[in-house]
Amino acid sequence: MMASENMFDLSESEKTHIVNLSDRTCECGVFQLIRLPCKHAASGIVYRREPLEAYCDPWFSMDQYLKTYTAMMLPIPTEKRWPPMLELMPKSFLPPPLRRAPVG
Repeated sequence: MMASENMFDLSESEKTHIVNLSDRTCECGVFQLIRLPCKHAASGIVYRREPLEAYCDPWFSMDQYLKTYTAMMLPIPTEKRWPPMLELMPKSFLPPPLRRAPVG
């Protein structure tokens, strides 16, 4: 249900989620977390007949993707050719100390 111009109240089985398109938030938390419209927000966006891409973070744009991969990415040699790092690698690995759970 459309609550206002930018707010929707979406029901999913027994749960309801409030979506605010102007703030790019949804009560499920996915919209804020991954910065892409969740299924609840997508329902509101499609209802308003707006493009989903308009609500995606700019980092997910084709322009940003092309900028990311414009520089040459050099191949990484096999692990056998890595220089030794003896000061970082211990000679032996010991198991963690045994701790007993408190009785009670």
